Amino acid sequence: LDEITAFFLRENAGERPHYRFQPENFSKVIRGELIKKNNRKWFDAYIMTGAMEFDVYCKRLNALLPDLPVLVVGNRKHHLEYAVKSQFPAIILTGLEPGEPIDADFSAYRGIVYKSYEDTAETIRLLRMSLPVRHLLASEPPRVQVDDLFDDAKRILMETEYRGLPVFDDQRFVGFVTRRCFLERPRRKVVMVDHNELNQSVEGLAEADIVEIIDHHRLDAEKTQRPIFIAAEPVGSTCTIVYHQFLRWSVPVDPLTARMLLAGIISDTVMLKSPTTTNQDVTAVNALCKIASIPNVKLFGEQLFSAASVLTKADPKKVVEGDFKAYAENSVRFGIGQVEVTTLSQVDEVKEKYLEQLEISKRDHGLDWAMLLVTDVIKEESILLSTPYPRREKALIYPSESPGKYLLKGVLSRKKQLLPEILRVLEEGR
Repeated sequence: LDEITAFFLRENAGERPHYRFQPENFSKVIRGELIKKNNRKWFDAYIMTGAMEFDVYCKRLNALLPDLPVLVVGNRKHHLEYAVKSQFPAIILTGLEPGEPIDADFSAYRGIVYKSYEDTAETIRLLRMSLPVRHLLASEPPRVQVDDLFDDAKRILMETEYRGLPVFDDQRFVGFVTRRCFLERPRRKVVMVDHNELNQSVEGLAEADIVEIIDHHRLDAEKTQRPIFIAAEPVGSTCTIVYHQFLRWSVPVDPLTARMLLAGIISDTVMLKSPTTTNQDVTAVNALCKIASIPNVKLFGEQLFSAASVLTKADPKKVVEGDFKAYAENSVRFGIGQVEVTTLSQVDEVKEKYLEQLEISKRDHGLDWAMLLVTDVIKEESILLSTPYPRREKALIYPSESPGKYLLKGVLSRKKQLLPEILRVLEEGR
């Protein structure tokens, strides 16, 4: 509708407009009858009336050559003879009653003759309505995809002359957005899982509508606009809480989901060895093993950590930021990533490139201090890689083996063992 309106607005602003006519449409919009036709399916031409004196009529036409018009005229002999001689693409006769003779010879004429039962003004108005809509619309307008970001889609629309754009899901048309759609930013409904602090979440969450929190960390959630559902339990893994939700709502756990939840609990609790492990975690693991038909949870855990423990081949950015938590305490912003491995023997080989990545992550996240806890799930010990923080890092209770590297005997949990030590150091350093 916008493009059709824009078309008719444009034709009244500037030079004489040309139209793409389709002769078969004349009878669909104008009462009348076809006197003469040809094989042309369509043609481009402007519209001209034959209401003026013949000399003026000829002068006007000659000024527009080589363009020839669709002539809308009454039963005027000289005007018609000139149109036939010049081979106008079409002649629309007006003011004639059915059966009334026409004062012209069309035997040598190769164009189209249509006799309208309407007056000239009404005929012209209706003639413009005969234009096929497909010629008024853009054949390849810009399009947006359903997964485009709000700001990106808004920018695409603002950079065009269109008032709206089609929306596609890949190649399937699913809807239409107009400029009005961008007056107010929609708020996505979000469930925060395994975290509850905005600075630990995805970018843009502050503009979302948080409807649930499922977490096992300390609570430092943002104020919400209305009451929300919070499932927070002091267990070793958020996957244990998710399993409890299946039980709470009497929803069966399928084998694949059971295997995924089991992998999450085993990873978070370091094969149930972490000090964060609770009886609820053990109970959940036993139940999920039965559902997923896993007879040996220890073997499952070793295979899980072995598959993800090759530090030398992994992308340092993915390792550091794959499980990265950011915190703010005593005006200090710091972040701790964690990765579980089956051996710490590779750490020295890759230490420098991981320290470089920690510096990059520190800068990108606007932190004062960045660390990576590399945990050996077999020997139950960890190595802490850390960016320099001269003000407080020397106060850590852990022995330093080399610059940026600390040995953490018996430490498996970031939340329950490392984080309290970092908070102690920052508190004492105020």
